[in-house]
Amino acid sequence: MEAGSWKGAIDGVRYLDCMHGTFLKKAPLPSEWLSEVALRPFKTGETIRVVATDEIPADSHEWVVMEGSGERWAIYKPHWWVRPDHQIEEFDPQKVEIDWDNFDALVSKYLTVGEVLQNDARRKPERGSTEEKALIALGKEFDAIREAWGGPLGITSGYRPEPINRDVGGRAGSFHAKGMALDVYPVGESCAAFYKWIARRWSGGLGEGCARGFVHIDTRDNGQFSARGGLSPCCVWSY
Repeated sequence: MEAGSWKGAIDGVRYLDCMHGTFLKKAPLPSEWLSEVALRPFKTGETIRVVATDEIPADSHEWVVMEGSGERWAIYKPHWWVRPDHQIEEFDPQKVEIDWDNFDALVSKYLTVGEVLQNDARRKPERGSTEEKALIALGKEFDAIREAWGGPLGITSGYRPEPINRDVGGRAGSFHAKGMALDVYPVGESCAAFYKWIARRWSGGLGEGCARGFVHIDTRDNGQFSARGGLSPCCVWSY
């Protein structure tokens, strides 16, 4: 498969470093459900070179296309780290414009453009749009969560504008399509513990997807985070 024919084709090559012994998979399923021919094992520290990606909504797996072979595999994102192409600069809260063309640029102190757009240049919001403003506000909430949690948080899903949201199988009217939602996971920590912790500190929408490796947060009804606790989500569901 040529990278240019893949919906999530990216500009150039992205390097993904294996952080935990894992597999490339022919289907986005638990490895124990797949046969040996549908699995390709990788060890901690090994690297893959990816020319295209495509999100799988409400799942911590992602499709990737390998450089050279053009083969498509599913990866479990919490087991991989996307290596930056450039040194990530310190966040400047006074900066007026976000460089949405640079995946390694910052949307907020802890959130990169690549994480928000899932390394898909087609997803960048129009400058000054409602969606861009929502993403900037969401980034501030993410920073507050990250600092209060005290450890790194990964992103399995960010901004999915239409028609990309529809094309990858996202729900119509999704808050991801409005720039108001992130699916996150605590790096190296218990997803269940993180969900229990944030459920007492978040007032927006909250989805428990730990069986799939993530927790959904969105800013509906002016959803916000309080490190002191005492909040309840406006709506709660499970995946």
